[in-house]
Amino acid sequence: MATYLARLRSPFFINETSSGTSGSADLTIRINNVDRYIISKDTTNNTISLEVSELIRDYLDPTWDGVFPYSSATLSSLIVTATISVDFYTNNKVTRAANSLAGNPDTPSESITPHTLYGFDAYSEFKDGVNHQVPSGSMLQSATTMYLPLTGDAYIPIESSNAVSYFTVADTVTDGSIVNPVAGIDVTIRRICEPIYNIVKIIFMNKFGALQEFHFNKKSTISFAVTQENYESMLLSANTYSTTDHQKYVYNKQGSETMLLNTGYIDENQYETIKQLMLSEQVWATIGSDVFPVNVKTNTLTKKTKVNDKLVNYSVEIEFAYDVINSVR
Repeated sequence: MATYLARLRSPFFINETSSGTSGSADLTIRINNVDRYIISKDTTNNTISLEVSELIRDYLDPTWDGVFPYSSATLSSLIVTATISVDFYTNNKVTRAANSLAGNPDTPSESITPHTLYGFDAYSEFKDGVNHQVPSGSMLQSATTMYLPLTGDAYIPIESSNAVSYFTVADTVTDGSIVNPVAGIDVTIRRICEPIYNIVKIIFMNKFGALQEFHFNKKSTISFAVTQENYESMLLSANTYSTTDHQKYVYNKQGSETMLLNTGYIDENQYETIKQLMLSEQVWATIGSDVFPVNVKTNTLTKKTKVNDKLVNYSVEIEFAYDVINSVR
């Protein structure tokens, strides 16, 4: 039996070969003790290959309830567990269907020991190749330098027991200190002293399928935009009309807000973190004591380096992920 730590935002293939002659195979995906999918496919050279990530990801619903430290409900939402089994048959699918119709269904000629797949809302990149898994026992963030406020705990995601766990950086950890969330990995802590601007903490799902925090500590500005529909009404009645009535009528007015954030001066390696933030599908902003669901509106990013740019600062625009006028029905 194999165990997989799969990145479900990228394709993940199950490949199995029969030890004997086979014409077809059934792949069964079992989630939460229920058979969710049974997929039949003819074999090629006694081998079956199926991509399963999209099917399993349908049962993964990662979320954050706004609570620190991360609650058990949040942690359990970051992972989905599936059992995958493969049964080989001597006949192909057409012959098996005919046999079943005649009341004589085929029995498996060989059954592969079921595999366990732990699915993360993670992705791999093209250069990583096929079936690039989440490394067991690893730190689940790319950044090895964290910029944190002077007060407050912070959390570094790690892989533990086929799930996401968190290493706590206490607010007593001083500027320049090094912490070790996992053996062999040094993370440098930089404390932000910002007496002017309010620090906005962003929580996002990174490429490893873990919630990661990043602090934007410089100037932030909020913008407001309105959408509306219009029509011209018929005012004339009995050859007259009121001059206080609207000829041009406005309806379905709705508003949305965006916020432009600035990182402040950071090391050039934070480019990877900002890139993962822009690719994230799950993002929240903590402003003061309030938590807001947001989406990243910025869709282009130019990598900055000290050689080219001297000081590295990134601007990211986020959009609050709801209408200003409550439209939930």
